Amino acid sequence: MHLPLSPLKPMAQSRRGVTQMGGGSGVPVGTGYTKIYSAWGAFAALKADGSITTWGSSSNGGTGAPTDSGYTKIYSNNWSFVALKADGSITAWGDFNNGGTGAPTDSGYIKIYSTMYAFAAVKADGSITAWGSPNRGGTISTATDLNIDY
Repeated sequence: MHLPLSPLKPMAQSRRGVTQMGGGSGVPVGTGYTKIYSAWGAFAALKADGSITTWGSSSNGGTGAPTDSGYTKIYSNNWSFVALKADGSITAWGDFNNGGTGAPTDSGYIKIYSTMYAFAAVKADGSITAWGSPNRGGTISTATDLNIDY
């Protein structure tokens, strides 16, 4: 037997519980957006030109996104976002303890991975740089030639 589903209303999670919301505050208008990424309390939207628009909690990356363009991909953890450019350079924003700062300043990265509190980026030569919470996989120096299953 199948029961009919009732219409769902948008919900927002907070530390004090769940709150019903309308359309959301700060949601971008206009067109040209190709993907949306999420953190615990914020969103980041990527446009076709590689520019980024964010909204939501400032402590979770809802503010502080880069203002330039040319980004090809955004990655997130619970507290922060990072964006990758075609040249492999990385820009991070969000909670400073959990990957919102400390991203590598060089280029050549091809992929980024995340835990709930940290990021790790790999270069084409197989070297890895991690940043974010040191208790959860972040803040190591560059490691090379590791056997990693991914």
